[in-house]
Order: sequence, then structure tokens, then C-alpha cells
Amino acid sequence: MKKRYASLFAYSLLATLTLYNCKDHETPPPIPDFNNELSGITVETVTIAPPAPVTTQPATFTAPTNTTISSYSGGAPTAAMQSTATTVSNTLSTSEVSAVNAITPAQLDAIANGGTLPSELQTALDKIKGNAGLTSFLASFSLPTVNGTVVNGRTGLPESIEKVMGTQADDACVKAAQDALANVINKLKADAKTQQDKVDADYQKQVADAATAETSCKAGIPANYTTLRTNTKTQFSGILANLDANQAALGSFYGLLKALVTVQYGSTLAAINSLEKADLAACTQKKEATIANANAAKAANTGKVTEALNKGLKTASDKIAELVKACHNQGGGK
Repeated sequence: MKKRYASLFAYSLLATLTLYNCKDHETPPPIPDFNNELSGITVETVTIAPPAPVTTQPATFTAPTNTTISSYSGGAPTAAMQSTATTVSNTLSTSEVSAVNAITPAQLDAIANGGTLPSELQTALDKIKGNAGLTSFLASFSLPTVNGTVVNGRTGLPESIEKVMGTQADDACVKAAQDALANVINKLKADAKTQQDKVDADYQKQVADAATAETSCKAGIPANYTTLRTNTKTQFSGILANLDANQAALGSFYGLLKALVTVQYGSTLAAINSLEKADLAACTQKKEATIANANAAKAANTGKVTEALNKGLKTASDKIAELVKACHNQGGGK
């Protein structure tokens, strides 16, 4: 609640109490039991709403589905292999094929360790992606999402009322009204604080849980992708070794098929790298989204508590203004 509201409330009530400050009673009227009259005024219990949930979709990875080359067991190339080699020849220039085949195992290991694709491999990959007849040789994947947004991995309760200033009046009835008002204000503020403490505690737990969830989320990711890289390296190293061992039998198809497998290998490693970064980033983004939702819920719940407190204060103000009329000297002389 705003201090402006609190000040207006305090000063308005002060004027009311002063107005009814009795003077020179011959026989003072009985003082009402203000505390009893105000005892039923409370801060309504609000329903604390939880934060909105954060929705996520995990990353997916699918190894190349075309087994034309990976199923080759040696000897003369199959018709499917010959057709594939011809498609590669129509997609990449002779110099591009040579450049890809000049890539060393050390360069491929560098990719596996998180490095980027060599420019010659990236050029060949872009062209192969553009040929529908070769895309089945490439791994496919989808990046994770947080609240529908794709993650790519690139990287307390306000003071409710000012202290009511006491009048200088010595009228016992008005003084009793002032004391009763102070008591109910303190009670309402205490009630509201109890509810606000629950709002704050829920928020702190939500933030702590989000941080714990992030740590847990990230814990197994590196090992999972290390395993995927190891399996990829074993698979493609074996395919390349098989092609090398059958180079004579493959003849002119050898260089084209080897270039395609090298692009497969390098692009698969690059996809794995991208997915690992994205998965780690998604863990952090989920935490941040969770905390943002917790902040929004805290603000909304604090608003509810504040509104309930203001309502209680307004009720107390109206009630005391009505009751204090009994302090007025009705018929007593000065």
C-alpha cells in the first residue's frame, strides 16, 4: 500500500477524533469498548498463487539413416554406392572433393573436442544439404526449447501505515478511541506480515529449487555427449578404414564416397557439439524462466496481501469514525 494512502488515512482519522474531542462534560457519557468493537476486523486470508509452470522440450538427435556406405563389407561397390558416388560428383567439384579428403584425423579430433568445422568441410556440407538425394547421409537433430523458444547455446510487504499521531486532547473517550485504533492497526499489520512472510518464503524456495534443478540438469549432459562422440568416432573411423582397405576395388568411386563419409563424420560431430551447448544453455534458461515466473507470482501475491490489508484498514477507519461519535457531548454544557 502507498504511504500517501496511509498518510491521508491517518490525518483524516486524526481530524475525526479531534472533532469529537469532548469539552467540559458535566457528566461524561460512558466510554465505548472500542477494542471490543474493533476486535472482529481482520486481514482476509489470501490465496497464494503458484508461479506459472515453465515448459521445455529436450533436444533430439538422430544418426544418419542411409546405410549404403556403412553396410559395405568390401569388394566391388554396390549399385547403390555407385549411384551415391555419382550424386556426390554432381554436387561437389573435383577440387572440393580433394579438399575434403585432405582433412586429417587430427582435424576431425579437433571437431570432436568442440572445435568448428574446417572451411572446406563446411562448404561441402552446405552443398550436400542442398541436395535431397544426399541428406539422408546426414545426422538430423532438433534444438531444445524453453517456453517455446529455441535454445541454440550461443553462447517484502510495504509499510502499511504511518504511525498515527496522537492528539493533545485530554478527553478520555477520544484517547480510548486512539488507543483502540493503534491496537487494531498493529494487529492488522501483524496479520498481513504473517501472510507476506509465507509469500516471501515460497519465493525463496522457488528460487533455491530452480538453482538446484539447474545443477542437476547440467550434471549428466557432458558425459552423455562424450559417449555419443565416442560412438560416432568408432563408427565413422571404422567406415573410413573399410573404404581405405578397399580403395583398389572401389576405383574411381573411392574418393567420392570417402568425401561423403568425411562430411558425414564432421557434420555429426558438429551437431553433437551444438546440441551439448544448447542443452547446457537450456538448463540455465529454464532456471531463469522459473525465477522470472516466481518473481511475477511474488508480485501478484504481495499485491493481494496489500489489498487485503488496505481493506482491513479502511474497515477500521470507518468503524472508529462511527464509534467515536459517542465521545461527543450530546447536550452537555461548556
